[in-house]
Amino acid sequence: RNNLLVQDAYIVRLNEASSTTRANEEAMLQQYEHWILVRSDTPSTTILTNTDDTSEANDISTFLHVTLFHDDSCHLDEVEIDFDAIVLRITPTTLKDCATGLRRILELVQLVTKEMERKIHDVVAKESDSSILFKVNLKPLTLLLGRHNNAVIQIMSHAMLVMFQSIENKNGSGRKTLHLSINELQGSAHQMLQPQQLQTSLGPTSIEFRVAYGTENCGSIVSQDIYLDSEALPIHLSPAEFRLVQRVVEGFQKRLNSPVDEKLHSLQQHQNRRRSFLRYQKKGTGIMTNFRVEIERFSFQLESSLVVQFVLDKVKSRLEGCLSALTGDCSAVVTCKHYHKGEWEAIIEPLPITLSVDQMPNELTMRVFTKQDLKANITSSLLKDYLKFDVSQASITKNESGQSLPQQNNISKTSSQKEPTIYLHNDSGLEFFLSVSSSNANVISVPSNCYISLETLFPLGRHKDDTVDLKLAPSARALVGDRNVIAKLPLDENTRKVYRLHPTIEDPGKHAYYHAEAVVEWCMQNQRLRSSIIDCYNLPKGGDLLSSHIWSPSNDDHGHHHQLHGAEGGGEVIKSSTTTYSNPKNFWMKPYLKNDSPEWTDMTCILRMAKDRVMLPDPSWIWLNDWTVDLNGIYGKDVDCDGWEYEADFETFHREQRFYRRGDACRRRRWTRTRMIRPPSLEDPQRPLLLIWKYSRRDDGNVVIKVTSPVTIWNRTNLSLTIHVSSPSWENSVCLGNMEANQRLPIPIRYAAATYFKVITGSSSSRPLLIVPTGPNASTVLRTMIGKNIHVLVHVTSVMGLVTITIDPVVKVVNLLPCDLFVELGQVVFGKKQKENDDRLAIGSNDGTVVECQEQLNIPVGKEKAGVRINPCWKPHLSLSLPGYGQWSAWHRIVNRQVSSCSWHAENVDGDDEDFTTYVKLERPGGDGLTVIVSVEAGHCPTIRVYAQYWILDKTGFGCRFCDSFSDILGRQADSATSRRSWLPQNDTASVTTIKDGHEWSIGKDGMTLFFSKKEKIALCVETDEPTTTAAPKDPVSIWISPVDISNVLPKTVLSVDERNGYRRFDLAIGVTVCPSIFSRTKLITLYPRFTICNWLDTDILVAQNGLQQQQESSYILISSRSSVPFQWARQSLPPKVRLGHFTPDQDEEEIVWTNGCIPLDKIGITSLRSPLEATCGQEDQQQPMVIQTEVRLATKEQSSAVVVVIWSATTENASHPLYKLRNNTSRTILCRQPLHDDVANAKPRSSDDPFLLSGCGPTDNDPNKSIDCGAANLMIKTILGLDQSEKEFVWILRRGESALFGFDDPEKNHILEWTIVTNNFSTFDNNTKSAVAEVDAMGSFSTLPLQNGTEIRCQIGAEHSTKVIEFYEKKVWGTKRKQIQELLLSSSSLSNNITSTLDQEDISIRVRLDLPAISLSVIQNDVSGREILLWNFDHFVFHFAQNSEGYHEVELTCMSLQVDNFVQNCLHPVFLFCPISSGKEPLIHMSVVRSPSSSGSLAFRYVAIRILDLDIQLDRRTAETIASFLQPFATDTDSTTSSGHQTPQEWIAQLTKRMSNISFTANSTRI
Repeated sequence: RNNLLVQDAYIVRLNEASSTTRANEEAMLQQYEHWILVRSDTPSTTILTNTDDTSEANDISTFLHVTLFHDDSCHLDEVEIDFDAIVLRITPTTLKDCATGLRRILELVQLVTKEMERKIHDVVAKESDSSILFKVNLKPLTLLLGRHNNAVIQIMSHAMLVMFQSIENKNGSGRKTLHLSINELQGSAHQMLQPQQLQTSLGPTSIEFRVAYGTENCGSIVSQDIYLDSEALPIHLSPAEFRLVQRVVEGFQKRLNSPVDEKLHSLQQHQNRRRSFLRYQKKGTGIMTNFRVEIERFSFQLESSLVVQFVLDKVKSRLEGCLSALTGDCSAVVTCKHYHKGEWEAIIEPLPITLSVDQMPNELTMRVFTKQDLKANITSSLLKDYLKFDVSQASITKNESGQSLPQQNNISKTSSQKEPTIYLHNDSGLEFFLSVSSSNANVISVPSNCYISLETLFPLGRHKDDTVDLKLAPSARALVGDRNVIAKLPLDENTRKVYRLHPTIEDPGKHAYYHAEAVVEWCMQNQRLRSSIIDCYNLPKGGDLLSSHIWSPSNDDHGHHHQLHGAEGGGEVIKSSTTTYSNPKNFWMKPYLKNDSPEWTDMTCILRMAKDRVMLPDPSWIWLNDWTVDLNGIYGKDVDCDGWEYEADFETFHREQRFYRRGDACRRRRWTRTRMIRPPSLEDPQRPLLLIWKYSRRDDGNVVIKVTSPVTIWNRTNLSLTIHVSSPSWENSVCLGNMEANQRLPIPIRYAAATYFKVITGSSSSRPLLIVPTGPNASTVLRTMIGKNIHVLVHVTSVMGLVTITIDPVVKVVNLLPCDLFVELGQVVFGKKQKENDDRLAIGSNDGTVVECQEQLNIPVGKEKAGVRINPCWKPHLSLSLPGYGQWSAWHRIVNRQVSSCSWHAENVDGDDEDFTTYVKLERPGGDGLTVIVSVEAGHCPTIRVYAQYWILDKTGFGCRFCDSFSDILGRQADSATSRRSWLPQNDTASVTTIKDGHEWSIGKDGMTLFFSKKEKIALCVETDEPTTTAAPKDPVSIWISPVDISNVLPKTVLSVDERNGYRRFDLAIGVTVCPSIFSRTKLITLYPRFTICNWLDTDILVAQNGLQQQQESSYILISSRSSVPFQWARQSLPPKVRLGHFTPDQDEEEIVWTNGCIPLDKIGITSLRSPLEATCGQEDQQQPMVIQTEVRLATKEQSSAVVVVIWSATTENASHPLYKLRNNTSRTILCRQPLHDDVANAKPRSSDDPFLLSGCGPTDNDPNKSIDCGAANLMIKTILGLDQSEKEFVWILRRGESALFGFDDPEKNHILEWTIVTNNFSTFDNNTKSAVAEVDAMGSFSTLPLQNGTEIRCQIGAEHSTKVIEFYEKKVWGTKRKQIQELLLSSSSLSNNITSTLDQEDISIRVRLDLPAISLSVIQNDVSGREILLWNFDHFVFHFAQNSEGYHEVELTCMSLQVDNFVQNCLHPVFLFCPISSGKEPLIHMSVVRSPSSSGSLAFRYVAIRILDLDIQLDRRTAETIASFLQPFATDTDSTTSSGHQTPQEWIAQLTKRMSNISFTANSTRI
């Protein structure tokens, strides 16, 4: 046994080689920063100083310990190397510099090992077995890969063992084993080339890797077994860390790749354009091989705004065979999760899958299958997080050295285990203390109306089962008495619980007294319809069959008196405290048939009852209110506004209520009166107190716990209210404070037991209203008055003991117009005359009805205002006005009744089955009238929406006029009732110069107007072409077009309007869309010019219709640089083509230079056009023609036209991806042109080896050094190049190695390029020139011209990105591809191995098949409702991918059937989508794609087919709205979003009403 001890060591890479540097002088080495290996600060190795086991240990800390043991008798050799804790830094430069040395060391070790084995075989192989063991033990190892201050990968391990063992038997067989064991392996990525204590991206984990070789015949390998075992392999990566790892890998690749390797790589790409996924080596090995991999759990977690975890459990893989032919399978349980709001949501539920692999030398077949259904979930939160996720963008900060560092992700590595922060909001009105239930060491005080964090309660961290105790503070006990502690309040239960604050000393005898609940006495009032009336059609026009006292639509003003507060009865006279008013005629009376129920009965309509005979049980009970009508229920569905429910007969009444249906003859309603034991006084310390512990979770995942009262008041009026509460046992009422509009006020716990509350505003007060809940889940509706003129609606709702009191107005008005709305609310008055200055009629009421205004509302755009000053019993009306209209409209009745109810006989009813609508006509002297729609959503508190049927946005730049019909037969005079303008004439006397932005809609100005049409059609004409300076003309400029149907959504559709007395044609486009959000009742009609020409050049251009470019100046338009203008045709008889021209201000009109070719605007596409201008390009500032690229494309939804013509230059420096490019890679000078004469342009290629070769005179001697100059001013050159022909053809000259952009002289002619070679005789394009032609748009085509010496010039059409490259290069006719590669690269001896390897590679055949018996995809709306909305079921889903050895790729997808179940709440159709034809023989969806190889590198598809059988889709509005809400995150329209991601209706309207001017379009640089 021999020992070698080293106490310290380090390896440094010197900046400069120096023979005088002494390695043992550590002080000198400290100045060098390039440390490769250095010892850790805390060595951990303790060794023995000698080989005697009984000797004492010497505590000498060593860095390296090498032990050699040799036993000659047993033929055993062991080498053991122990390293202490070290840090190893590897940079790309270090690895490249040391690679040769490391390779030599490994070769030396291999030679030594082989020499030892040879000696054993030769000397002692026949005597006994022999063994060689080589072990390396690495204590804590830190490996740093990367560059300093750039990107570093840090890999750490607690212990690492590398062992190699070779065993040789006497019979010549043997076994070699290489074993690698790593414990506590961890990895991370950071910036510094120093060990860092960071959160790990990999691990911690333990890995064992083993390779065992079986040998025969003294060391010949005959088999190999490879094993990989790991218990868990977790990986956590953020986008910033992923980019750091990518940067490190790219740095090593770039440094280690030699220029020769790069040259070989570029050669391979040039020679083989087919993009194969896998290639294989022709030569392989036939050694028997076994692969076995077992990983208990593999998890990959991506952490950013999107946190996704991908898990593979029980991964087992076993492959057998040889390296060139393997077969086996792999199995695992796949799970995918998404982290949202502190919880993991399953994307893919656990699914066991199996992958079978069958590999042959040139074929690979893989099949993925499972026996279970794939169950997946897509949630709305997943979609939102996915849209926020962007790996390509990193948030960058600066470190102290100024280097850019990726910012750390705000989600930690253990986001799945991190506990959210808990906040507590005390809204109870009492101060209390909180402490941890298990320990009272930490106590915090929580004052009333306070919001604090509970993290101070848990300084050492919070556990999942931790709870807290609540104890009242001394200030609270002074108010409510001593109370017991509420113990073990939960912190992680998503619930809402009610707790009692029990007194410290309770009197058991009075438990029933303190906890008695209110009792509701009730009886039913029954009525039957008069025998003379069957339904509403027996009534006169305007008659109300229900004889409602409140919100009655009847025109009958004669009847009985009644009061508002619900004590009305049929036929009895009741007087109000202020004024008496009329009740419509009653068509209902008490039951009169022989077998009818009594008028007052119980719930069964059998037992007779009398409400006046109900008595209190004993004097301890008190009545809390008088008999009132129970209005509980949904208006229009359960009850009417007076509380009545309806049935065909008394025997058919049951527990569920319903509204009137045609044929009903009986009705009933419930009267209630509440009694309770007299409640305790306010100072009673025994009275019960309730506390609400409410748990909620914020969007950031943190928790908010709210401690509040069980009673809350919500003010939904626009008034400032003061709230008073009282109780029969209290001496005085208690004022709780003021409530502003739309504010919530929790009643303090001390006063939560109040029985009444009173509302005060100003000097007006309401009567006390009962707020005692009649049960744990109950609802009560009360109508009341505040003073004499304010009317409100009070809802008292109790849900699981939590009481919410909502104060609603009588009516709500919503403005859905794009301008401000002025509303007057009035009511019918009796016994008064109409005011002198108010001559408005009351539409929907009898003649002589007087309506008096009670309230005026000014409602901004998209806002809602509350009306509280009209009495719903006095036939409410409304009147409207808009900006620019000085007069008010007539009074219109507010009908709070659904049209489909069949409960009243209305006159001129308009609307759908839900809301009643009426049309309000507004008149403006000297201007167009306007009709708006008023819709009433029925309810106890009806909602009135005012909107326009259509908004018109005129972007044509003309003054247009609209109508839906004509007053004459010839269609020349617009109907005045629907006539509207999009411009304001100067002679309009009602025009207001101070009109505010947005109010142009009401009067029709600046291209904005409102429109109404019962026919849902629109006709238009161009009234003037100068809308800013013109009065209203007598006759319009153009004729009227026929009315267009606008009842449905209409994409941009072209309309042509001819000039009335001229030759012009106005090409327009009309589009109809639905306004977003709350404006969805309105359709937006947008008028565009059909064509918009955008000049993206750096110079002005002229555009003229083809055939008119030489006419007067008015025939063409000037488009300034980087601007756009709409284009209209000057002559309707000419074809729709334009020419481009240019002139400078010092030139005359005759010197305008126009392009040879035209641009047809009726054909979508992109082309390249040569401009007569010259552009500077090249290193010597050579003047070449400017190449203009023009694209005619359909406009997007945001652009203000139907067709956009974009013109930009391809020769500017910032131009990207030009359309055509010429490239001369030959040693000759090339001439090219587009032939404009028919004999060449229309020439057909002859059948030969080169199909595009045209024969001509043979070439003369070539002189590549000679060239010619290109100048347009030289007449001789023009003549030589053929530019003196009638159709001038421009010749492009390409010298050796030059490139130029190409454009056609005439894009409408055939896209053919004619080219030739310049020789000594100065070849030109004439009849004796040998030339060839190539089809420029035929990808992969080529043409050739043969030269001497066995070479030829080839013109190849290829592609680079979206640019078609016309490349000229020389090619030798003889030789094969293999010989050419060898001639090019064999000159470098270092490439011989790489070349052989490259030539020995071929494409491999791949087959991948995925079989799934079924897929269940659940769509969950978890951000709002937290429920499933859709369930997609796919049966027998198969995906197949194949690649053959020729480079063809095939993709096939089939699905046998599909069904989508609809789980939207209250939807009409339970099945959203299904396949009616599902025989199981033919798949529902079958898609096949075959991609063929292309030598040009472009995508080329040989076959594409998609087949879908019949599908039935059943969609209702509620489902559509739910799906639209789910897909809302995908809406990326910049016009509908602001910087914050949300936009108010006012902001949307303001942006919509901006005038469209100077619209610019960017060129399409991302063509495919």
